[in-house]
Amino acid sequence: MSAFWIILGIFLSVMVLSYLIGDNPFFRAATYLFIGVTAGYVAVLVIYQVVLPKLILPFLTSSPADMLWLAVPWLLSILLLMRLFPRVSRVANLPLAFMVGVAAAVTIGGALLGTISSQVFSIINLFDLQQAAPGSRFWSLMEGIYILFGTISTLLFFQFFQPKDPVQKKSTATRVLGAARSVGMVFIALTLGALFAGVYMASVLTLIERVDFLSTAFWNLF
Repeated sequence: MSAFWIILGIFLSVMVLSYLIGDNPFFRAATYLFIGVTAGYVAVLVIYQVVLPKLILPFLTSSPADMLWLAVPWLLSILLLMRLFPRVSRVANLPLAFMVGVAAAVTIGGALLGTISSQVFSIINLFDLQQAAPGSRFWSLMEGIYILFGTISTLLFFQFFQPKDPVQKKSTATRVLGAARSVGMVFIALTLGALFAGVYMASVLTLIERVDFLSTAFWNLF
């Protein structure tokens, strides 16, 4: 069985790498297989970690008073299944709207509490020179100014400061804000470049791992 899985891994790796010569049926078959396995894995995960422990088992073991609370997810689930029937598919918009609203609230709350607030406090701490080491207070202050200026200029990049009258000359404040927007564009370009480099390095490392797997597998088999 070990040799079987190694051979299967070799075939799937070659099928995926065949995209280097262009789109072909082997690559599409590997893609469909990957999507199907992923969908099946997610379905099994949802059944055994969400549906059974949180919907079916509590309904079978709960008291009549607790079943009233379970009626809400059961009703939303039944309404969601109505999406399969075109005539009453509009009824499924209610649970869909509920899920979208909850997901948006969780995402916004996570962004505010987990990302924005932590970044704001980390920048504030850089300006607290009493907490910095005696020899690094200057560099801590410079780092705080750099991050603060980069954040403000990046936010200004998404604002437009144009005079209402095209003939009217730009004011000094407008020119200063325009220069800050140009600096923000540089910060955005650097960020996108770093993200692209990270994705590229991850892809290269994945390719190296696959090539190493193929070479090791051929060596062990033959």
